[in-house]
Amino acid sequence: MYASTIIAFTTSISLLACTSLAQTQPNPHLIVFGNSLSDVNNRNVFSEYVSPIPYWHGRFSNGPVWNEYLAYFSNYTLINFAVGGAVSNDTFVNSISGQNITLPSANDQVDLYQSVFGNLITNKTAIQNDIGVIEIGGNDALYSIPGMLTKNITFETFSTGYVYSVINAAQKFINLGYRKIIITDIPDLQLVPSFNIVPTSLAPTIMSYIQQTNALLSSAINILVSKNSVDYVRLFSFYNYFRILANPTVASALNITNVSNPCYVVNTVSNSVVSSCTNSDQYMYIDTFHPETRPHAFFGAVANEFIKNQNFVLTTSSALQIIQNYNLSSISSVSNPLFIANSSTTGMLNINEYNISNAAKNAGFLVKVQNGTDNPNGTAKSSANTLDLQKGGFVLISAALICILSFI
Repeated sequence: MYASTIIAFTTSISLLACTSLAQTQPNPHLIVFGNSLSDVNNRNVFSEYVSPIPYWHGRFSNGPVWNEYLAYFSNYTLINFAVGGAVSNDTFVNSISGQNITLPSANDQVDLYQSVFGNLITNKTAIQNDIGVIEIGGNDALYSIPGMLTKNITFETFSTGYVYSVINAAQKFINLGYRKIIITDIPDLQLVPSFNIVPTSLAPTIMSYIQQTNALLSSAINILVSKNSVDYVRLFSFYNYFRILANPTVASALNITNVSNPCYVVNTVSNSVVSSCTNSDQYMYIDTFHPETRPHAFFGAVANEFIKNQNFVLTTSSALQIIQNYNLSSISSVSNPLFIANSSTTGMLNINEYNISNAAKNAGFLVKVQNGTDNPNGTAKSSANTLDLQKGGFVLISAALICILSFI
């Protein structure tokens, strides 16, 4: 179902953008599956919902999101299949929560990736340095909170179903030949503004569910590693990293002055903004769940250090050092190292990135470049940077046309 949607979508029109002329060797790929924390304008393919919040070019933030910063810091080509609103497995979450989620789950995203790239990946050596990321779980927990509070959803039911779904997605990705996997755990939801709907007396129950589930996920990852020939499967703890980011000392170092309230407050009945902040870059959250772009930059820098160092541990001290080393306090929605001259109007960034639509359109090219059978500098290719679905369709960008003409 999802594959046919993408094929129909991508055959309608393709966008062209410049690849870096400085690039002489193909970059390894950073392949991301997940939800709105990672989405780079994929949700719009599967849903017509229009948010009243002025998200930045399909990101659930006021600028680039964490995996885009990671791609920039690490010089990886980003292939992003994350979809805002996704859960680990639709069937599982619907069965315990009573929801009717139809957006592609993490498992669906891996299946979709396989349908696009699976038959093309014949040289396993070429993908040995690629990193897969499965960032999922926040929505699983949010959809399950009502059932947890009424005890209709037990810890065993939630945790085992969630962990099984995540590990299943990881195993399918490993079966494609990938050897480096990062799995994130469920964030500390009591830090996000939306958690204030949970009665104070019941909050410890929810947090106990999440903490125990994260511990079970960690154990399951160890078992997954023991059963497969991989370089690593590592747990990237959004739970711990959000807590460190919320530390007043760390938040202050990032020039964030409000860590608990959303910049934009929405009336969900009328789907309209009822209030907004003056300077969104001073806020931790753009809405009741999603971080602003500066916290995303922090997570991207942390992830880069995490990848470089197998023994990396984030502490308050190391967080402050990362903020200084990466000059994160200067990053904002208007001044950003990922921006090029027209980023604010086009959404184009100073990275090579492909979302679902453009990855499907350019899968053959991407694999050929990795295999060394195509010149990464020789052809202008479509990139997720160029997508603008905010007005209901693709927008062909003048900067891309300039780039095309330069090759004629």
